[in-house]
Amino acid sequence: MPLPIDFIRATLAVLAVIFAYVFGRYAVRSRQGRARGSLVLTWGFRFSASLLAVFWTRQFDLIAIMALIFAGASLGTGIWLELHPKQEPDLTKTMFPEE
Repeated sequence: MPLPIDFIRATLAVLAVIFAYVFGRYAVRSRQGRARGSLVLTWGFRFSASLLAVFWTRQFDLIAIMALIFAGASLGTGIWLELHPKQEPDLTKTMFPEE
């Protein structure tokens, strides 16, 4: 029994959200000179191909609109987290207290 097309589209939508997050992170890294441009193009192609595959059979339905919204939010989250890295705490005074 073949899989319903909506299940495949939902799976591609989840992949598009994941690819958008990684694409956002690598786009910022590339702008800062910490990543190669080919990685940005690779993740951008994966993101756009999976998102276009969601829109392939039916243009705008619930799955496509939700994929677009969540992919945009995921892209923004990836960019934001890469621009604002978490600062490592200084544990030297905790590990080695002064006497």
